[in-house]
Amino acid sequence: MKNAIITLNAVGLVVLLCYNFFYNKPPKRGYILNAEVFQAYNASKEAEKELLAMKSAAALKLDSLSAIIDSDETGKTYEIYQYYSTKSEIEQKRFSEENTNKIWVQINEMVQKYGKNEGYEVIFGATGSGGIMYADESINITEDIILFINKNYEDE
Repeated sequence: MKNAIITLNAVGLVVLLCYNFFYNKPPKRGYILNAEVFQAYNASKEAEKELLAMKSAAALKLDSLSAIIDSDETGKTYEIYQYYSTKSEIEQKRFSEENTNKIWVQINEMVQKYGKNEGYEVIFGATGSGGIMYADESINITEDIILFINKNYEDE
């Protein structure tokens, strides 16, 4: 009888421990370094290359115009130079803003997908603006997110 009670208690303890292990897991949390993710994202790198190409093309045109400004007695070349310079800056700024917004939308969508797939309760974004003042390095999942979003970017 005594052995049956001990065995029953042992089985009950094992069941309780198993229940506690499977149903009372601590929440899975992590954080990412937003700027690091943005800079390492392949779409950001491609957008940066496009922007540099735009800047180089604009600089070549402006250099050509500046070479003939001195010989232009009417002053029209300088007006064209000013117009093109302003137009080029506006186009570059618009391109940068549109791509930055588009990239952040993609990153946010993929972080949500990653969080759901990996069972995270919450993923914080550390921006350096005071959102997260301290976090243990053990919950930093920045590298995991970078690998995930770049893999998904390549698969699209």
